[in-house]
This record gives sequence, structure tokens and C-alpha cells, in this order.
Amino acid sequence: MKFSHSDDDGVFIRSIASRGQQGGLAPAVADAAELMELAGYQTVLIETVGVGQDAAGLTAVADATVLVVMPGLGDELQAAKAGVAELADVIVVNKADLPGAAAAVRQWRAMVALRAADRNRPPVLSTSAASGHGVAELWQQVTAIAEPRGPGRSARREDARAARAVDAALLELRAALLQRRAGPGTLLDEIAAGRESPAGLAAWLLSATACRDQARTR
Repeated sequence: MKFSHSDDDGVFIRSIASRGQQGGLAPAVADAAELMELAGYQTVLIETVGVGQDAAGLTAVADATVLVVMPGLGDELQAAKAGVAELADVIVVNKADLPGAAAAVRQWRAMVALRAADRNRPPVLSTSAASGHGVAELWQQVTAIAEPRGPGRSARREDARAARAVDAALLELRAALLQRRAGPGTLLDEIAAGRESPAGLAAWLLSATACRDQARTR
């Protein structure tokens, strides 16, 4: 089977490094996904690196989360330890043509039954990218989950935007503090020399923020 999606006029593929960000997503991914949606792209797929419970940031960006695993790699044991299945809306055992695929599906279904209530159990499907087996069923499941556009979805997106704004501000503040462009330089020097606790800087920042908020309300 030949795959030529990169040459399709209706497909845009962009690789963005995680840059060490927890959850496997670079800060710009959510903004890029939203921009693609505004540009008229009907479907935006976000592929992340293999991560565990710290992938919770993805659930705030994506309308549906798919966990893709393969038989014979020990992913079942990792899921039992890290609880990664709790983050997924759909679990897919890919490479269904390999030995042990059916057993892997049974193990995942048993694990999901133990870890989640009936209403929160993600379906466990098997697919084969080489033959196309199960892909149509997977797409039906994903679209059924992502389709609802109620108040809950809007609130989740608003919370995600606010969280991204806070993260961006923290990055800028960290750089400014380290370069002595913000904050009390003397206090930072005392902390660096071990004569002051880092908690002192936190207290100063909270106090400075509170003072500015009071000044705005006057």
C-alpha cells in the first residue's frame, strides 16, 4: 500500500519538537491546531511521543484522545502501572496481523474493565494500518466522541487557553528573572549564594502581584 498524504493538496503535515515540555506537547502545538481549524481544516490530528500520566495536557487540547499500542511490547504492563488508559477515549491495538494481537485486545479490555466505571470505559479496538482492518470502525468511534460541541467543550477550550497563557507568562518570567531583567536582583544574588531561601522570591512575586492588582482597582 502506498501512502502519499504528504503530497495531497488537502493535507498539511508539520513536525514540532516537544522541547522537553511535559506531556509531550510543545507550547505552540495547541495554538497551531487552533489556527489550522480556523483556516478551514476539518480534521486536525496531533501525534505525541510515548508518554504516561503526564499526557493530561493533550486531553485539554484534543476533542478525542486515542491511545495506540502494539502487541508484544509490554504496553499492557505499563498501562497497569501508570494508568495511561484513563486518559484515552479510545484504545487501539495496531498491527492486528501480528501474533498475540487478539490476546493483547483481551488484556486491554480486561484492564479497562477493572480501572473504570461502565460509563467511562474506552472501547478497545484492533486495527492494521497495512491492510486497513478496523480503520473505518476507529474513525466512527473518534468522530462520535469529537462531534458534540456543547458548553462543556467550550469551557474546556477556554480553560486550556487560560492555562497556555499562564505557561507562556511563566516562561517569560523565568527568563527575565534569570537575566536580572525582572525581580529584585539583590534577593536573587542572595538565593544564588545560599544565604536566602527560594521561598523568599516566591513571596516577593506574590506580594508584587497583589500590589499591582490593588493599584488597578483604585
